[in-house]
Amino acid sequence: PELRHAGPPARGVILCSMAAVLCVFSLTLGLPFLLNIAHAFCGVLILLSATAAGLWLLELPLPGLSRDKFFLPLERLALSTALGLGALSLLVFMLGSLGMLVPAAWWAIVLILLALGARRLLQLAQDLSRDARAFVSGGHPVAVAALVFTLIWCAFHLPLLWSPPVEYDTLEYH
Repeated sequence: PELRHAGPPARGVILCSMAAVLCVFSLTLGLPFLLNIAHAFCGVLILLSATAAGLWLLELPLPGLSRDKFFLPLERLALSTALGLGALSLLVFMLGSLGMLVPAAWWAIVLILLALGARRLLQLAQDLSRDARAFVSGGHPVAVAALVFTLIWCAFHLPLLWSPPVEYDTLEYH
């Protein structure tokens, strides 16, 4: 059977379901949970801006970094995220060394990188989605099942990120 692209009604149902689950968790776990979600969202924004910067770096005519060498979307994602994080870390080091690293400057950099790289990020997301659909429809059933199992396993272990400490050094050393 062919997988169909989820249209706007399906996206709305998914987004409403996610919002409902977030509301239930926030009512159950309280304000610290929402603060953790906000911190995770900030981390996602930083990773996306780093990926956008890395995609821009991949388009530069640097020796050895041509698009024909890294034509697979997953390769471009991994390499551009690594390059972008390296570039951001050097920028943070330079701004910190100059005494210019303030939260307003940091968030301005992140938002500018996101705005300038939005087209590249959308193109990469479309390429990743196309390759994922091709893998699922034409992949070996065992490989698809292993991928689904791995994703489910990771999803079930996400709540461990918010595990409360039981003893003093429980999360510090283990």
